[in-house]
Amino acid sequence: MSVVTNRSFADVRKFSVKHFSVKNFRVKQCALLLGCLLAQQNVLARSDSDPVFVLATSLSGLDISTIAPPASGREEVAAFAPEAFVPMASAARIRDLITDVENAGDRYSPRIAELAQQLGKVLQDDGQHRAALEAYDHSFQLIRRQEGLASAGQALILAAKIDSLVALGDMEASDALQQSLFSMQQKLLAQKPIALADANLKLADWNLQYYLQLQQAPRLVERTEAEDMALADRLANAFLQYHAALWLFSNNPATDALYAEKVTVERKIAAVALMVDRQYQRNLPGMFAMLEQGSLSKTKWAHHPGLSNHGSAALQRAIDYTVATAEPTLIAQRQFELADWYLLMDQHEKARDTYVAAVESLRAAGVEEQQIAAVLKSGLPVHDPEVSLFSLGNDQAVSDFDGYIDVAFDVNRYGEARNARVLAGTAHDEKAEADLLRQIHGGRFRPGFAQGAPVDRAEVTLRYYFAR
Repeated sequence: MSVVTNRSFADVRKFSVKHFSVKNFRVKQCALLLGCLLAQQNVLARSDSDPVFVLATSLSGLDISTIAPPASGREEVAAFAPEAFVPMASAARIRDLITDVENAGDRYSPRIAELAQQLGKVLQDDGQHRAALEAYDHSFQLIRRQEGLASAGQALILAAKIDSLVALGDMEASDALQQSLFSMQQKLLAQKPIALADANLKLADWNLQYYLQLQQAPRLVERTEAEDMALADRLANAFLQYHAALWLFSNNPATDALYAEKVTVERKIAAVALMVDRQYQRNLPGMFAMLEQGSLSKTKWAHHPGLSNHGSAALQRAIDYTVATAEPTLIAQRQFELADWYLLMDQHEKARDTYVAAVESLRAAGVEEQQIAAVLKSGLPVHDPEVSLFSLGNDQAVSDFDGYIDVAFDVNRYGEARNARVLAGTAHDEKAEADLLRQIHGGRFRPGFAQGAPVDRAEVTLRYYFAR
């Protein structure tokens, strides 16, 4: 990203339109495009009054996503697996033990480092995060004195400190430690590719969470151009780190056993591509005006071709990984996600063909036709990869709802909702109803199918719960 920080944003966006073609669309180019399109934009910010909608889970039909995947054949590998702390005593007792060791004349004893770490864990479990941070700092300094600038013990303490800082809501301090932890992991895990892949994946998730929380947080003043560019650069780094994790997973001898991990990464890559593509669409009018190409057909540029291809390639690789499991229901689940992607990208023929392939996978698995028809029921919302991203940026999950709204609408063969209207609800809330209808009109829904082809269907009825 440093190559563009001195350009004006007009030059950057002009550069992105001119040079990011499908023919030469690589990972680093895609990361640069993320920064170009997302700098100086506020569309992700939401006010506290904006409602959150959740579709009722009582929809009929076979949910193949609930089928448990087969065991991967390996134990879960973490970048550093914390030891199982068994509190030997109360915090007061541990402090007394530390004092006893210090009074014995060895203030730098490894035993004190061990006790201070246990004290931090006890305090952390009790919700005393500031006191826990002090104890962890004490242990960290002693271990660094004994083991140098990088060790597994120091990495464990950094990870524990991050947990307390996150609990305290200190994003900036948490971020600084996240970067320090990853720098240490790169040195310690160079010969452990799976653990290093996990470290890349966790840092990518953190960078994405950091980006989303800052973008969604209400703010009183606009960020500076440099702050916007740094934030966009954060998302680009997450994108590159997802690819680094994928490369490490894929180049492991046990790669077939790691299919679930690789699928997770591919889905996140596709989700980021979709998020940026949507921002690209929002930026189109201004970009055309800037380039004096007002006569250029907007339809031709409705989706960025490089981003579209990058996302579909990721989901296709997810299918390929799953094929190795020889589990038809899992293969169908991945195929449905790719078909939904094509629907979101307005590639309707590819969507139809991929839906058909998914149905054949289910038939091969012996799934009854009635259940298959339920999966393809007209009006079911398609899988939207971007939704999973925003869950990373939410501080708290919705645990209570203010009410529900029943809606009806028509779905055409392209998965587009038409004539959406409110039928009923627990309370008349004009703003919530208007927001929901706007989301429905802007969303995509699974079209109906007859003899393997999508058809226009009549009314669809759904219930959405909402919370403020």
